[in-house]
Amino acid sequence: MASASGKTEKASKFEMLKLLENCRKERDDALQRESALREKLRQNETRLRSTEGLKQKLKILTMDNKELRKQVKALRTEIGLERSPNFAGKTTKDIVNDFEEKERECNSLIDKTGKLRVTIDDLTAELSNVTTSKMLLEDQVQSLQQNLKDMTNNQRRLLKLWDDKKTPS
Repeated sequence: MASASGKTEKASKFEMLKLLENCRKERDDALQRESALREKLRQNETRLRSTEGLKQKLKILTMDNKELRKQVKALRTEIGLERSPNFAGKTTKDIVNDFEEKERECNSLIDKTGKLRVTIDDLTAELSNVTTSKMLLEDQVQSLQQNLKDMTNNQRRLLKLWDDKKTPS
C-alpha cells in the first residue's frame, strides 16, 4: 500500500515539476512580450514627441507666413502693384501656394498623430494585459513552489515513518 502511495506521490511531484516548468516558461514568454511592447511604446512615444515638435514648428511657420503675407501686401501697395489691373500677383500666388502646402503637411501630421495615439493606446492596453498575466503567472509559480515544498516535506516524513516502521524497536 505504501509503495503505491509513493508512486502516486512521485507522479504528483513529477506533474508539479512539469507544471512549474510550464509556468516558468509562460512567465518568461510574458516577460519577453512585455519587453517588446515596452520598446514599441517607447518608439511610439518618441515618434509622438517628434510629431508634436513638428506641429509646433508648423504653427510657428504659419504665424511667420501670415506676418510675411502682411508685409508683402504692404510692399505691393507701396510700390503700386495693387493698382495695376494687368498684374497677375505671382509673388502672392507663390506665397499662397506655400501656405496651402504647409496646411496639407499640417493635416498629414494631425492624421499621423491620431494614428500614433491609437497605436499607443493599443500598446498600453496590451502592456497592461501582459503585466496582469505576468503577475498571475508569478502567483501561480509561487503557489506551485509552495506545493512542491509541502510535498517534499510530506515525502520526508513518510520516508521517516516508513524507516521507523521497518526497524523493529
